[in-house]
Amino acid sequence: MTSERRAAENKRAPKPSAQRKGETAGTPEHRMASAVRAGAKHRESTSNTGEFEDSLLDYAGAARYLCTTPRHIRELWAKRYLAAIKVGRCVRFSKKDLDAFISARRVRALR
Repeated sequence: MTSERRAAENKRAPKPSAQRKGETAGTPEHRMASAVRAGAKHRESTSNTGEFEDSLLDYAGAARYLCTTPRHIRELWAKRYLAAIKVGRCVRFSKKDLDAFISARRVRALR
């Protein structure tokens, strides 16, 4: 193996994430912050407070909720058929908005 190739592989190797100022490795806050940075999904609260009653769903969650594909959800969002909430550059869908979308497309029986 040449030294140039070895140097190129070392550049591609993932670097360990730097610890943020004020965080320690063992605290729950650090574990939660690192899980959020890693892209972990936020789970709904199991308490009866109703805090996460109307949780926000990403493309995959909205697709599961509507029994369709994430690609179809992206198309509906691009055509503005679905209402959404932007959090930074992430798009999130409210369950209430998805229920309203379903209700608006209900076709009544003739008889």
